[in-house]
Amino acid sequence: MKLIVQADDFAMTDAVAEGILKAARDGVLTQTGLMTCGPHAEYYACRIMRECPHIALGQEINLVSGRPVSNPQDIPTLVNPDGTFIRSRVHKDIDLTDPHHTRYEDAYKEIEAQYLKFMEIVGHQPYFFGLHSYHNAEMMQAMADIQKKYSINGLEDTIKSLNLPLRMGPWYPLNNMPEENGLVKNDKKEVLSLDYQFSFDAKKMFFEGKCGYITDHVKEKDAYTMLHTHAGYIDRDLLDMSTLTMTRVMELDLLCCDEMKKWVKDNDVQLVNFRDIAEGKA
Repeated sequence: MKLIVQADDFAMTDAVAEGILKAARDGVLTQTGLMTCGPHAEYYACRIMRECPHIALGQEINLVSGRPVSNPQDIPTLVNPDGTFIRSRVHKDIDLTDPHHTRYEDAYKEIEAQYLKFMEIVGHQPYFFGLHSYHNAEMMQAMADIQKKYSINGLEDTIKSLNLPLRMGPWYPLNNMPEENGLVKNDKKEVLSLDYQFSFDAKKMFFEGKCGYITDHVKEKDAYTMLHTHAGYIDRDLLDMSTLTMTRVMELDLLCCDEMKKWVKDNDVQLVNFRDIAEGKA
C-alpha cells in the first residue's frame, strides 16, 4: 500500500504547528496544508522546509479563524468589527436567514492574498489547495476562479490529475462518534463535545479496524490511501479559534506512536505524498 498521511492547519497557531513538526520529524506524516494567514506562517514554513524536506506543502485557505492577510476593511463580510474572521459557527447561524451574506469580492480578495503569500514564502505551487472548515457558494466560486487564474490544482483536481485510485474514508471523528454523545447542540450550533474528544482514542480506532478503508487493503501493493488528520498540540490561541482541540493531540499520538511505525514496517507500507506522485517517485 502507498499511504498519504496529511495533517491540516499548519501554522494556524504555534502549538498546532509544533505538533505537526513533531509528526513530520518523529512520525509518519507525509504532507501538510499551510495556513498563510497564521501569525507565524513564514517562520513555520521555513522550518518545515529546512528540517523536514520530505514533507510536501499544500495550502489551506482559511476564511474563518484568526486574522486575514488582507486589510480587514477591504473584506467587510468576512470579518468582525475587531478585524478577526467571523467564525464558522456564526456564518452557519447567519446562513439560516441569509445564505448569501458573504460577498464574492471579499472572498476572492482574501483567497488571492493568501495564495500569493504562499508563493512568496514557499516559492512553488501548493501540492494541494483547499478551504478550511466552513464554505459557502460565494467562497467556492472564488476558490474556483483563483484556481483557474493561477492554474492551481485543488485537492480533488490533484487526485484526478494524478489518476489515483485513491481511497479516503470516514476517519474524522464526526463520522465515527456515537450518536448519543458526539454532537452537542447549543444555540443552533453543532460542536464536537469535549467529553467525546477526551474519549476519542485514535490508536484504538485505527488498530481495531475502524479505519477499514486503510487496514482492509494494506496488502494491496498498488493501492493509494489517505489518512487525513488534524494532528497537533493545543494552546490558548487554538481554544479561541477552534472547537477541534483534544482530537488533535490524539491524532498526533497515533502518527508518532511505535505501534504505527511497526504497522508501517510490518506491512511494507510506502509513505508517500502528492509531490512524490507528481514527480513519478511513488
